[in-house]
Amino acid sequence: CGSTLENDECGVCDGPGPDAGHDCDGNCVDAAICGAASVSFTNVTSESADLSYSSNVDVYGFQFNIQGVTLTGASSGFDMTSFGATGTVIGFSMSGASLPSGDGTLASLTFEPSSDGGTISLGDLIVSGDSGVQLDANAVDASVVPGCDDADCAGECGGSAVEDECGECGGDGSSCDDDGGAS
Repeated sequence: CGSTLENDECGVCDGPGPDAGHDCDGNCVDAAICGAASVSFTNVTSESADLSYSSNVDVYGFQFNIQGVTLTGASSGFDMTSFGATGTVIGFSMSGASLPSGDGTLASLTFEPSSDGGTISLGDLIVSGDSGVQLDANAVDASVVPGCDDADCAGECGGSAVEDECGECGGDGSSCDDDGGAS
């Protein structure tokens, strides 16, 4: 430092060192101090799922990416929740409100159903505590999404296609031969 001052453990002249529970880059290294959150999929249906959380501190925001389904909506207890075509979901409060520590619903998601079902997964999870501090957060395993129970003969959920008397899906009956069978 060029005087009686010394560098702190982060290499800053006369610096205070890292914040409690964090390393020199601001990453949480002690979840008991800076907070931790775990998330999991719950209430999964053919077209919706909740993302539940458990945290030892209040939650002030989140961001994550959803894969495996096409999102049609996202909501949360925050006044600002949005989602994009890429599957990125963001939630926070403009007024500084938070979700309480403990267990709760982080976000509720809706997505396009499919007749075959599939898998929903989450990546790039960020959960924020007070003052935007990133909590130690774990990503969840994928969850099975069941197929819809109202698919028509073409496999469209909620569709109206039916088999005609010739056995053709969406047909008009003109493909039958004179004996009533398919020609």
